[in-house]
This record gives sequence, structure tokens and C-alpha cells, in this order.
Amino acid sequence: MKKIIVSTLALSTVFLSGCSLWDLFIDDVEVHNALIQKMDGVLIAEENFYNEYWALVDDIDVSPFVGAYDDFVQAVEELDVYFTETRFASGQKIFVDDYNEYYEGFMADYLEYAGKFKDGIEENGYTFEAMTSYFEELDKFTEDFVEKHNTLIDTINVQADYTTSGMSY
Repeated sequence: MKKIIVSTLALSTVFLSGCSLWDLFIDDVEVHNALIQKMDGVLIAEENFYNEYWALVDDIDVSPFVGAYDDFVQAVEELDVYFTETRFASGQKIFVDDYNEYYEGFMADYLEYAGKFKDGIEENGYTFEAMTSYFEELDKFTEDFVEKHNTLIDTINVQADYTTSGMSY
């Protein structure tokens, strides 16, 4: 009888705290840590892409730049797969909402524009004069990336510190 009362009390606590029963089967710390790793992967790949972009000069091999772009695309795709295939705890749904509302679309636009720049370089080679039309917009994407990436990271970290959400940090 004591076990039934304790079990009922435990389930009632879960439901009253706003958690679903499925949250009991989700390791929210593991989900959080893996998400941070994916976000760090995107940040590192974007930094490498940006560094290679600034290292471009006339008449050099552009393959390091192209490789950095491809790595950036891959890191963003891995993050997207993580968001679509991972089961998040109910208290972590804010991550998915923020990602879907503003981060995912921005990253698609950034990669599309950077891809046009990369394609132009692959087709025509790099010359400063030919590529100057891309610089302002590409630099703006980089600035906006820092802001959007940091905003999503802040949401993830603040939510991790918010213990009443049912997360066991």
C-alpha cells in the first residue's frame, strides 16, 4: 500500500509540475549537452568559414575556402537533424521553438548567400573586383549570425539554470 501511495504521489508531482510522463524517459542533461556540442560545432565552422573568407586574395587556391564552406553547411545540417530527431523534455521545447522561429530560417538564408559567393569564386576564380558586390551582405550575415547564435545559446543556458522546469541540473 505504501508503494502505491508513493507512486501516486510521485506521478501527481510530475503532472502538477508541468512535466509530461515522457519527460521521465528523457535524459534532459544529455539532450542539453549534445545540443551545446552541436551549437559549438556550428560556431567553430562559421568562424573557420569567415577566417577563410578574409584570407582570400587574388590568384590563390580557393579550396580551403570551399572546404570551410562545406564544413559550415555540414555543421548546420547536423544541428538541424539534432533538432528534428531529438526528443526534448517539455521544459526544453523553448529551444525548438526559438530554433524554428528565427535561427533555422536565418541560417538557411546565410548559407544560401554564402553559397552564391562560393559558387562565383569556384566558377570565376577570386578577384577582389568581381567579389566586392558580396562583401557588405556577407559581412552583415556574419554580424547577425553572432547575435542570433548567442541569443539561442543564452536561451539554452538560461533554461538549463531554471530548475523549476523539471530539468535536473
